[in-house]
Amino acid sequence: MNPFSSRFIRPGARRYLFPPNESINSVLERLVEKRIVQIVGPHGSGKSTLVETICQSSDYDFAKVVIPSSRPKNEAFKEIRNKIEASSQDKLLVIDGIEQLKVSQRSRIIAKCKMQKLLLLVTTHVSVGVDTLMQTSTSFNVFRQIVDEMLNERLDSVSRDADLIETTDIERAFKNSFPDLREAFFELYDVFERRRAAV
Repeated sequence: MNPFSSRFIRPGARRYLFPPNESINSVLERLVEKRIVQIVGPHGSGKSTLVETICQSSDYDFAKVVIPSSRPKNEAFKEIRNKIEASSQDKLLVIDGIEQLKVSQRSRIIAKCKMQKLLLLVTTHVSVGVDTLMQTSTSFNVFRQIVDEMLNERLDSVSRDADLIETTDIERAFKNSFPDLREAFFELYDVFERRRAAV
């Protein structure tokens, strides 16, 4: 089995690796204190993985809306509005990709969440004008740590597949895809498949 299959890298499949000065507890404390916050970072930098870690670790009931760029904005806005109206006080609303909405729609969502005393956690590539819970970024050391964990979890050390990925492959994938780690994992998936087929 390829350790870089999408099911092993999708949000929620892996725990978020917090930087040394952060932990899930410190992030949850700030979320509860600030109530309306954003996670800002480029594609593939761990925003969705961080959101999944927060949702899995929080005691709050949550509702989540993902807004891919292909989704009609008014349809997404209507779903969010319905979730807000159906939510009770102190529920956590998560919106993944809020920058896809119009500024006026974002403003209405934020105002409505404040009025209903909801917690709002959004992900975005650029700031949308609320407090920043965390800024996600990538580094080779983090990528290497994740790759090593994935290889150790999925491959037996005596398996003939254990040596199909070399350090130069990891370095090349990171360099080719920076800052998008998701794309770097896809590149390693392809390398692993080619080499396994050649053995």
